[in-house]
Amino acid sequence: MTGQEAQAVALTAGMLQAISRSLPPLVKDLNLSNNVLGPSSPINISFTILENRTPNETYSIQAVNTDGSGAGTIRDSIPITLTKIPGAPLPYEASVSGLSWDGTLTDGTTLPSGQYQLCISAIDGDGNTSPGLADGYTAACTSFTITTPPDVTVLDGFADGVVNGSLAGSAGGDSAGLGSIYGAMYWNFSGT
Repeated sequence: MTGQEAQAVALTAGMLQAISRSLPPLVKDLNLSNNVLGPSSPINISFTILENRTPNETYSIQAVNTDGSGAGTIRDSIPITLTKIPGAPLPYEASVSGLSWDGTLTDGTTLPSGQYQLCISAIDGDGNTSPGLADGYTAACTSFTITTPPDVTVLDGFADGVVNGSLAGSAGGDSAGLGSIYGAMYWNFSGT
């Protein structure tokens, strides 16, 4: 190899390494065990991270409002080591599965009922961040809904011999108020 050829090889290798260092990791196969999160039904999150150069990554999971604004952080800067897969297009890969989430954010608050996107981002050892919704890359995001039970008012029974509140109900076609039912029970137990 001549001196000029050696320089060309070194220059090409240097350019390829620079390009390789600038390529971000990718997130794929994002899946939720279900798309509705309720008070007693957490969801399990699974996904795969691919990388071309370095095995040490971190990932974060965000909840995003339907308008694209951030709703909160689910997990932040979690370290993960990828495994080298010989012959794969991107040689480093790791899958995360069964990551349970109950709706609580890293700051301890919970998201209110509504529609959201769950988005995964990964950062490689070179500092590159995986593409996301802002980049038009939708494989790293999926929709989910949070449902919370409605507020329930509990009647507290008697106050000075009077039932607090009333509720119309139907039993066998007859309508009865809760007040009259409680009154009848009170009458039977007190002997009056």
